[in-house]
Amino acid sequence: MLDIAILPDQLAADADVAITFDTAVNPSESGVSGRKERRLDAIRTYSVGINPDYVAEVQAIFLANLGRRYPLAIKDWANNYSATDEVLEKTITTDQTTAPLRRLYLPKTGPRGYYQRVLVPDERVTPVTIKINGVTVTTGTEWTITDPGIITIYHALDPDDVLTWSGQYLVPVCPIQDALGIRVHHSSLSGIEDVQFQEILEAELSQLLGL
Repeated sequence: MLDIAILPDQLAADADVAITFDTAVNPSESGVSGRKERRLDAIRTYSVGINPDYVAEVQAIFLANLGRRYPLAIKDWANNYSATDEVLEKTITTDQTTAPLRRLYLPKTGPRGYYQRVLVPDERVTPVTIKINGVTVTTGTEWTITDPGIITIYHALDPDDVLTWSGQYLVPVCPIQDALGIRVHHSSLSGIEDVQFQEILEAELSQLLGL
């Protein structure tokens, strides 16, 4: 797991989550709009209220990360934060097989699905499990995880082999603002009404952490 700060899970459970794409829409006189995706990945925004019990930890994370300079991780309760026997797309060389972790969103109807890239596997409670053709393989001796969320199998698989993973994960985010407003009450307890965090994608996460 990446060595980054994690927002307390209890706070993340109360977050408001917005999921956005970036689509260019060009209206025409015929009434048929031209639509083109400018970003193929969804980006999630989390709005979190901080109660007094967690103000000190959030303040410490904000200061240590220099505001929005460095990333942290959040558990996405709205997203179920877990995967079960998700099929991975693999790259095979002469002596190993690699595959980025991902999770599939597949509607019950319609021809399209969406793959979310999983960058921060969360093994604090549940270890990641890797299977080849339904058989669990041993971590450490047969496979390992490298950052950000890349599985490496220590031998070449067959193209027809099915590689799957199960486990939990976090989402890498940065604060949207460089300011953190803390309200101090007469009782000496303090609170933060709302802090917003925005998901960052693989290329930016790797750049920020020097991966």
